[in-house]
Amino acid sequence: MILKWVENLRATLTHLGPVAPRAAKPMVESGFWSLFTSSHRSLRDQVRCKVCRLLNKYSRGPAPLVSLTITGHNLGVALAVLTTYDVTTTLEDEGPSTTIVVSLGGLRVSNASF
Repeated sequence: MILKWVENLRATLTHLGPVAPRAAKPMVESGFWSLFTSSHRSLRDQVRCKVCRLLNKYSRGPAPLVSLTITGHNLGVALAVLTTYDVTTTLEDEGPSTTIVVSLGGLRVSNASF
């Protein structure tokens, strides 16, 4: 329990993946990223699975328009922002046509490049 509080207070940033040498380096707070991606069945995996199921169910027809709204409060805002980033970058072609974040009382999740 104490180690989790120490990790929460550290507030270090981590890279999201490979970045071009001259490109701005988008980074997110490492504690939020760890919470989002770690464990056997991470929150990221669970959300991707659910979004894919919803897209398969509702994106039928010649020009499917599926909008996804993700909400959060406090810590939920950080997870909503990371979820939106993940869904829009990993499901580019088959993902929702619009993705919106509604945040209430959010924490700083990333640097300005993100």
